[in-house]
Amino acid sequence: MFLGDRKLSSRDVPHRSKITSMILDGYTKEYHHMRAELQSSVGWISYTTDLWTDPNLNPFMAVTAHYYIETTNGNIEYRSGLVAFHHTPGSHSGECLFQHLFKIIDDLGVICKV
Repeated sequence: MFLGDRKLSSRDVPHRSKITSMILDGYTKEYHHMRAELQSSVGWISYTTDLWTDPNLNPFMAVTAHYYIETTNGNIEYRSGLVAFHHTPGSHSGECLFQHLFKIIDDLGVICKV
């Protein structure tokens, strides 16, 4: 963005709805890319999770996948990435947390690689 000489007008700055749309489009593209990588990964996929609450006591779960892919030159490369960040209302019993995690992994289409 050019800020000098007062040549910047409000129409030169993207509206918040445009920025939101760009963020969501980028997220969707990256999610589908990672999903395809996970489905074609070599071996098993491991997951780590973390749970916490925000200052308003809203609970969240983050899930990170750890996996290996075969590169185009035949090497095996380690990858990891955030595959989910979900609001997890209700009970935080082991069974409920498992149901949240299972749905995330099932949506990725990689249940058979756990």
